Amino acid sequence: MQNIADILCLRGVGIGIVQSDALAYVEQQKLYPNVQHRVASIAKLFEQEVHVLARKDIAALPDLGHHKVHVDVRNSGTAMMASPWR
Repeated sequence: MQNIADILCLRGVGIGIVQSDALAYVEQQKLYPNVQHRVASIAKLFEQEVHVLARKDIAALPDLGHHKVHVDVRNSGTAMMASPWR
């Protein structure tokens, strides 16, 4: 999401790489007014992968249950992807 902020706010920045779901999150949360008219997609680069590292007794995501899970720093792409807004 920092890249979106840089594109919108930094002088001289006209292009950046942004995860499509990060842009959708910014739109849904209304973090920047009219962002859908201020940022345009020009190419799809790759699919985003998620890697989960866990103990042996965690065989699938539902096994995490009510365990505490670390998903990087606030507003990072990882934290945004793991949030329940989706």
